[in-house]
Amino acid sequence: MNELKHRGFTLIELLVAISILALLVGILLPNLKRAREAAQRAACGANLRQLGIAMRLYLDDSNDFLPAALPYGGLPDWEEGDPFDLPDIATVLKPYLEREVGYQDGVFRCPGDLPGKTQRQGKLAGKTYYQTDGTSYAYNFRLSGRKLYDLVRNERVKRHFGGVVAEEEIWILRDMVAFHGKPGTPGAANYLYIDGHVSDLAR
Repeated sequence: MNELKHRGFTLIELLVAISILALLVGILLPNLKRAREAAQRAACGANLRQLGIAMRLYLDDSNDFLPAALPYGGLPDWEEGDPFDLPDIATVLKPYLEREVGYQDGVFRCPGDLPGKTQRQGKLAGKTYYQTDGTSYAYNFRLSGRKLYDLVRNERVKRHFGGVVAEEEIWILRDMVAFHGKPGTPGAANYLYIDGHVSDLAR
């Protein structure tokens, strides 16, 4: 009866196996990073769609007047009666989320808004926008207190857009900064439009 001979890996076999593993890791890691970033962008878009539902409910209650609100929190305290003595957009929309949509604590936080990801100065360094402002999303302050009909039919607005403007062309909320890529590249930031869809900046 022949005895079975047991032998370990040779050094060359071990080096080949390690090289193959290193190659596989090198191929997979960028794909995993891209997949994680895509998942964060999708979750961020889902949050904005919920905020879009809340905004539509607000418009229904306010006879189509957009909120008179600050673009985000974290601004200095104004004196009472100051023209900028307004609530921030998160404060305005939160009751509609609680009442109708089913408010979840993280809906104002974009998953791409991570500590230290965005360069911020002074006491804000290393902090997320959600930590300092209560939201990762900025309101289009130029729309503050305006009536929706006036926006889509206003002559000045039509000149700016080069014709009659529709709700799907006016953004109302956006990522505070480009959380999902290099600024100016497709998909770097999510925008919520008045009609409720979320995409890149259209114009």
